[in-house]
Amino acid sequence: MILAQIEFSFSMLEIFTRGIDSVLFVGEILLDYYNLIGINGSTIGNHEFDYSKSWIEHKIKNSNHKMLINNIMDNATHSKEGALGGNHERSHLYKIKLDNGDMIQIGVIGLSFNMKNDKKLPNTWGNRDTWDNITFFSYMEGLEEESKKLRDKVANAIILLTHFRLACNQTEALKLNIYNKSSTQSICFRDDNDDSVLYKLLDNLPSGIIDGIIRGDTHMSMYHWEKNIPMMSTPIHARYITIMYSPFKKDDNGKYILDNDEIKIKGPLPAYEKIFKNY
Repeated sequence: MILAQIEFSFSMLEIFTRGIDSVLFVGEILLDYYNLIGINGSTIGNHEFDYSKSWIEHKIKNSNHKMLINNIMDNATHSKEGALGGNHERSHLYKIKLDNGDMIQIGVIGLSFNMKNDKKLPNTWGNRDTWDNITFFSYMEGLEEESKKLRDKVANAIILLTHFRLACNQTEALKLNIYNKSSTQSICFRDDNDDSVLYKLLDNLPSGIIDGIIRGDTHMSMYHWEKNIPMMSTPIHARYITIMYSPFKKDDNGKYILDNDEIKIKGPLPAYEKIFKNY
């Protein structure tokens, strides 16, 4: 039985940068857009580091949603929580009231790309002065701790929000479909650069820490199940959206638990109509 339709949206694709309109307005037009549509949260991508730390702090401060990053510290204050301003948290618990009065709680943890170690061409990518003001921690450091904190607050599921890419076969990238864990997946490749960061994280991740992954940087519509964890991404420049349908059921104790076997991922769905016949 469907108790409620829940709209729960996140962004992780260079949230304030990249498009020509965003470049011309230094990210302000994207800030207005995300505030208007009312997303629930986001994390930052590598292109946020093209600008100064104060620029990032200004964007986060003026966002109506939470900016979630678990693996950074402000070098001046030695703070992890709020390292990039008041709207920055390591994780957040979202409470969703169902039509029958019950509550489902979704915990979300954000991870920023380690720009000093894991991005290609680190000497030419981004603004090094910005990096020097921030300490990046390993992706695993504090991740289990944040997950336990959310579970202790009775999170019914925990989502990891990342900007970690995968190098994968693109043949299915723009074919609308509904996928599940038994669907044929795109072929992804492991290598020694930033394409393997997510795989390396999953290889070291104990079971039960996270239940799903929303990721960026690949700029393709993709769906995967790794270690029984569903993950998805969306094509570049917000032209499409991807939806993860995550059903919950009650266990013998009356607690809502995520029904992993019934999770479905749908996409890519066009975000707006064509402007010209070929675009």
